[in-house]
Amino acid sequence: MTVTVNRKELLAAVTTAGKYTEANSVFPCICIDMTERMSVRSFSCEGAFEQRIKRVHDEGDCPPFEINAVVLSKLINKSKAEYLTIEMEENSWVKISDSAGAIWHVVVRENNTLLVQQPFKSDAVIIDVKIRHIEAIVRCPPSNEDRRPHTLGVCLSGKDKAILGTNGNLLIAGKIGDMPDDMNVLIPRKSFKYIPKDMVVGGSVSIRISDGEENSLYEIFNKSTTIWGYLMQGSFPDISDLLSDIGTFDSVMIDADAMRYAVKQTQGILDQTSYIGAIVEFNERGFKIQATNPEIGELSTFEVPYKSDVPGISIETAYNPIYILNAITGIKSGDEVNVRIPKDGGSPASFIYQDQTTVIMPMKL
Repeated sequence: MTVTVNRKELLAAVTTAGKYTEANSVFPCICIDMTERMSVRSFSCEGAFEQRIKRVHDEGDCPPFEINAVVLSKLINKSKAEYLTIEMEENSWVKISDSAGAIWHVVVRENNTLLVQQPFKSDAVIIDVKIRHIEAIVRCPPSNEDRRPHTLGVCLSGKDKAILGTNGNLLIAGKIGDMPDDMNVLIPRKSFKYIPKDMVVGGSVSIRISDGEENSLYEIFNKSTTIWGYLMQGSFPDISDLLSDIGTFDSVMIDADAMRYAVKQTQGILDQTSYIGAIVEFNERGFKIQATNPEIGELSTFEVPYKSDVPGISIETAYNPIYILNAITGIKSGDEVNVRIPKDGGSPASFIYQDQTTVIMPMKL
């Protein structure tokens, strides 16, 4: 029996599924299921991924089969037609043809394995998380040498009511839906790294958590896609004080576009190896930044005025400009960012925009 699907939709599902299957996985191939389930799925030692796809015509079923994701992606990319037709000819052969008349015969392996998840407990918690918080965390990965659990994982914190991620120098906290105060769990970063387009377009995803002695599971899902696996061992540091409104800091509102432009001026001076820090000053009238590199030159003080003066503020400190740019990435053009700078200049500063807070560590020059 034959099944016809949209080529681009199939390609997107195959590409994403392949990213969740590692080369050294015990399940090196992805599974294409053209039965009633209609999905592309992959498995690894860490969990599984499944994305549903739609039939173009209601023709029949094609038995599930396994195939290398890279091989299938290359084949699909050869076609420029809108639709592909898939047909199981024999147990080890699949015929793939397009609406332009091209035909490929591919050796495959039968697969009747379903996405069998471990059972979630009846008291499993479901939390809604915004995609932009996830994207902000994914944009700032830890170094390859950093193997600490809290940098390799993404935390859902009931105490802070936030999704938390850090690379060791920068902390991102995005507000989430309600969850138990005593719940603090770590989900592998990889689960969020390849979020498919249909989830991104939706603007938010649901995360189901079942945290118990026997089955500590997570599931990231929407109507068409499921990503699930086991929670990480370890814990996330208590960062409640960093997110608190209580403290000795000064607060200023800065135009994000102007700040972004000013900070980018340091990129031609600093080399991110020997010279990575920029001197930053917050005074009553505005924000100033300057950078020096003896091997290249210096950026003279570049100032961004506030829309209104902030009496009494005078703080000079140093930050890695890359972290400042990460903190204000995603802010809409024309909007302002609330910057909270500690009065001593030696503690972390907070960049707050809507329901997301980014905390960056100062540097010693």
